[in-house]
Amino acid sequence: MAVFGGNRGTLVTSDMIYAVNLSGTSVVLSGTGNIGPYGGYQLRVTHDNSGCGSPDSRAYLELKNDIGWRFISCEFILEGTGACWGFNDGTYAASGNLASYDESLGDTIPNYRALNSWENPTYQSHNKVTACDNDANNFLRFSGVKRFLMKRRINTQNSRGGIAIGRSCSSTGSGSYTIIRNIRVW
Repeated sequence: MAVFGGNRGTLVTSDMIYAVNLSGTSVVLSGTGNIGPYGGYQLRVTHDNSGCGSPDSRAYLELKNDIGWRFISCEFILEGTGACWGFNDGTYAASGNLASYDESLGDTIPNYRALNSWENPTYQSHNKVTACDNDANNFLRFSGVKRFLMKRRINTQNSRGGIAIGRSCSSTGSGSYTIIRNIRVW
């Protein structure tokens, strides 16, 4: 992750978390807290809602607004399936006070360290922040562990922001989870 933040990147720990907002998800306590790589904060949730439309399964990890950051990056590890999903997209997941995804402005999901997701040419043509389809290029439609990194920009500084995920039309239970870890801000 240091590639994104360089020497200025700050690893997010529990004392930097303002709130964890959940809807249709459950926190897995043994997978949450300062237990991520390098002692950073890690959130692990299971997705509890399977229906299409509403209610969705959502989690929003909100950081305190006194940290003073412009960029945020994290690693997502996903298990289970979902035809509909979002990462800070404002529909299936909260926007997280992040600007619209724009690679020309520095937002990125690099192919390296990806697993069963954006490193696969089959999935690279798909929208990277939201989906609701059964298309062959929707990586979350298929079972197996998926992993990728994401870097985004904050929309409004001096306001709280963070990482948000959401799923609908998805699998549920202990085999349907999301881990957010290696969170860095700068």
